[in-house]
Parts: sequence; C-alpha cells; structure tokens
Amino acid sequence: MKNYIELSKNQAVSMSDSWYELADTKHFWAQWRFRVLIKICSNYIKPETKILEIGCGNGLVMKQFEDKKGVVIDGCDLNRAAFQDLCDVSGKVFLYDIYELNVELTGKYDIVILLDVLEHIENDTDFLITATKYLKDDGLIIVSVPAIQQLYSVYDKLIGHKRRYSKKEIRKLFSDADIMLIDCKYWGLSLLPLTFLRKQLLRQTSEMNAIKLGFKSPNKSFNWLMLMVMKLETFFFSSVIAGNSIIASGKVKAKK
Repeated sequence: MKNYIELSKNQAVSMSDSWYELADTKHFWAQWRFRVLIKICSNYIKPETKILEIGCGNGLVMKQFEDKKGVVIDGCDLNRAAFQDLCDVSGKVFLYDIYELNVELTGKYDIVILLDVLEHIENDTDFLITATKYLKDDGLIIVSVPAIQQLYSVYDKLIGHKRRYSKKEIRKLFSDADIMLIDCKYWGLSLLPLTFLRKQLLRQTSEMNAIKLGFKSPNKSFNWLMLMVMKLETFFFSSVIAGNSIIASGKVKAKK
C-alpha cells in the first residue's frame, strides 16, 4: 500500500468500505465518468496545473489522470479504510478533514474535483463552500453526482447516498455556495435502464450482495459492451437530455 500523509484523525464516513473492493479503472462506469470529466477540464490543464480530488477513496481517479493523461494530482479522504487498496499513484494522498483548513493546502490548487462525494454529505452546501477554499483565485471546481431522485434505491442507501440530484438542485447548490456556474449537464443516458433495473432487482437482497450486484460488471463481455455504448454516446452527443449522473463546473465569484 502506498504511504499516505495523515493530517487528520480517521473518521466514520457515509460510504460503504466494500465498494472500494469492486471499483477499478477498467470498470465501464469509472471510464465513462472519467471521459466526461476530462471533456470538462482538459482546456484548463497545463503542465503546472495543480489538482486536488476531495474524496479520492482508493485513488482510482488519481490513477486515471496519470495513466490516461500523464497528469499527477493530489487526493484526500477521511476514510483510512479506503487506503487499504490504494492505487499506485505519484500524487500526494492525505488522510484529511477539509474543514480543518490546513494553511499548507488552502488556496493552493487550480482545480478541485468532487466526484460522487456531495451525495454522501448531510450539509452539501457547507461542504461545497469549504471545498472552494482550496482553490487559487479564478480556480475551477468540478462536481459529479448521481441524478434523478426517483432512481434512489437500496443500492444508494447502502453505499451511503443521502440523495440523488436534479440539474435545478445543482444550480441552486452552486448559487448558494457563491460559485459561478459554467456548465451543468447530465451524463450516462444509456445507463438509465440499468439504474432503473437495479432499483427493481435489489429490493430483497442482502447488503453485501446488493452493493456487489449493484455495481460490479457481471463479466468482461458485458463490460466491453458498455464501453462501446459509452464511446458511441459520448462521440455523438456532447450533452444528453437525461442521465444517470450530473456533472457541473464553476468558479468562485470574485469578492467585491
């Protein structure tokens, strides 16, 4: 396991540890999310750009940045258990509570990303405001969250989701956090039937099985098929009318 820097005490989080055993860079959903993320931020990334992922978990996205884009980013998480299977990454990894506002980290990053984090947080507005304090002036913040509350299921509950979001709610969240919205769109239109089917099938399933069945690809052929669907959807559509998730980006409004 890669060493991490312990700046805060380990804390209980609203996230099932068993999810990290299933998540890897080959999974179609992880690749789909990363492809959408890169389209949002690629124009902002230069050799000197510093990026922080808040809620990095086992470093899956950090690894994707390195392997696919040759970009080294830092990450932080509150859950030490997530680091048990930490990916082999070159960036700094912190066990860290962002509310502590360590002066070595605040105001130091050009881009801050929160991927599937806010749905785990009770007070998501306050958390998002705190996350912006790690940005340099004119820095970019990017958020991805699960979409459409009607799709909330046993799977969502077991992995610690408090909610799923609409675009209207994300716009309000950004406004309340004083973030100037740049873009807000759905992604994963083709994932909607799978998400609906998951909700129906997992009603009477045990916790471990629900998480496993709700996320793990059943086999390599299915994973390959979904990757092809991903490539087609993202090639032909820059945005979709609805989707499994929402991604949004913005910049903190300048103080008068």
